[in-house]
Amino acid sequence: MTTVVASSNFRVQQAIQFTQRMDRAASSLGREPFTLDFSRITGAFASAMLPVCVKAMALREQGLQVRLIEPNDQSMRRLFSNTGWSNLIEPERFERVRLGRNLRQFPATNYRTHEEQNQVLNRILELILSVTPNLDRRAFAAVEWALNEITDNVLNHSESSVGGLLQLSVFNATTHKVEFSVADAGQSIPVSLGPTLTDRGSDRDVLLASVKEGVTRSAVSFQGNGLFGALQICRASRGIFAINSGGAYLTSVRGGEPFAKNTGLRSGITSIDATIDFSDVNLLEQALVFGGKKHTPVDYLELTYESYDSDDLIVPIQESGVSIRSRQAGFLFRVKLENLLRHYPDRAAILEFGDTPVISSSFADEVLGKLFQAMGPMSFSRRIIIRGANETVQAIIDRSILQRMQSANGKTPT
Repeated sequence: MTTVVASSNFRVQQAIQFTQRMDRAASSLGREPFTLDFSRITGAFASAMLPVCVKAMALREQGLQVRLIEPNDQSMRRLFSNTGWSNLIEPERFERVRLGRNLRQFPATNYRTHEEQNQVLNRILELILSVTPNLDRRAFAAVEWALNEITDNVLNHSESSVGGLLQLSVFNATTHKVEFSVADAGQSIPVSLGPTLTDRGSDRDVLLASVKEGVTRSAVSFQGNGLFGALQICRASRGIFAINSGGAYLTSVRGGEPFAKNTGLRSGITSIDATIDFSDVNLLEQALVFGGKKHTPVDYLELTYESYDSDDLIVPIQESGVSIRSRQAGFLFRVKLENLLRHYPDRAAILEFGDTPVISSSFADEVLGKLFQAMGPMSFSRRIIIRGANETVQAIIDRSILQRMQSANGKTPT
């Protein structure tokens, strides 16, 4: 059995070389299993690990067996588990990570169809919406646009047999900063885009062309301007944008012009890493300008919470993506609801309880009790509509509001 050993400090360039060694091991061993040894590793980032994970998935798709030796360091072993890297490399031994353990991260997740891509993005957008107080809608839409365009490119152009991987590796609700990585094991950007260019040049030249305005299939829908738009969003927020594909590397740091170089390292993996500061309310207007015109895309809030049948917002309780049995879940739901009410100041929010049999008193207090206390009875009754709650749920809600009223009046809740 052949073992491919990772260096202790595992970064992007080491990852590319590592995936090359994986290819060589796979071609020399035939159907025999081989092992990826991360026992010595002391540091790793999504930008380096996603290429390894998607390469392992592609080799398994070909019928090969890939095994993992976990890091000796306990904190690194937990990182491999919590990010989903262990499961993606050897799913037979390691369980898939459960969502919701860490509200500052979203584990590496595989998507192979547009439906799966949409489901993953919706979960990530719900997370951001639910943990970011005072979230600006236009800046939020910029993050959504970049995530959608980069992940969509994988399905439209890469021809990857295993689809793509997406990981939200850092999310800071206080500073409004998000960092994400996308990787696939399909054809590289130089291979897919190169033939459409009149002057192809080297892989470096193709990567530079891929982030230029106008390298697009449609000047009407702006489809194909995805990498250009994503780069502009990162630059406008003074973030980071990087592409590894073919035999070249491109990067833009802190708003600077993109720089690219040929590396000569070809691994069959394309990875894109982006860091966006979405605290700037003008981020979308600054970044998404095509042909001198501002582009305002339809956003997640409109698609998810607006209704053609009502002027009010429809907010299903059971489809909120969180539990309805804890105070923490209530906090997440309340932050989301506060963001929605602020973005739609003239609309009410209909809380659809549907078939919800029961909610916890702590959830009810965290959401409805605190909203009643903060908004006051007049505003609350005008903007919060309870629909479909059974007698048990309604009684829990009423009691949470009554307790907040008594507390505000200096009385001891009964």
